[in-house]
Amino acid sequence: MGKVHDWPSGGPIYFSERESGRLFEGTYRDNNGQDPKGYSTPRPGISQIFAMEEDGTAGRRLTTDNRESSHPAVCPDGRIVFVQTVKKRGTALSSLKKIMIMDPDGTNITPLTKKDGVEAWPSVSDSGIVVFQASYGGNFDIYSTKLPER
Repeated sequence: MGKVHDWPSGGPIYFSERESGRLFEGTYRDNNGQDPKGYSTPRPGISQIFAMEEDGTAGRRLTTDNRESSHPAVCPDGRIVFVQTVKKRGTALSSLKKIMIMDPDGTNITPLTKKDGVEAWPSVSDSGIVVFQASYGGNFDIYSTKLPER
C-alpha cells in the first residue's frame, strides 16, 4: 500500500496505491479477480491516486491513466498536488516526474511548474505555498511556489 497523506479531520483520505487492489483485496474483488468498484489501477505496478472517507467507504480512483501518480497532498482550497510521470518533450524514451495539481474529483490535472526536471515530495502549507524537491539538470534542491488561482 502507498503512504497515506494529509488526513484532515472530517475530510477524505488521499493516498497512492501500487499493484492494483492490494489495499482492498478480498473486499472488492469478484470471482474473476476483477474490481467492480473501480479501485484497480490501469495496469499492475502503476501507482494511482485514490480517495476514501475516514470510515473506509466511498473509495474512488482519482487518476486513471497509465502514468505513475503518487504522493498526494491536500491544498487549503481542496485541490490536490501530487507527483506524476510525464513524457519529456521531444523524446519518446525519457520521462520526467512533475508536480501536478487537480481538483478533488480528479479533474483539471495541470502541471504546477513549467520547468523540465525531476520534481518530488510536495507538501502544502495552510497559506497555499507548495514546497518540493527538484532537480532541473543538477543536484536536488528545495523549491517553493504559490498555488495558482482557480
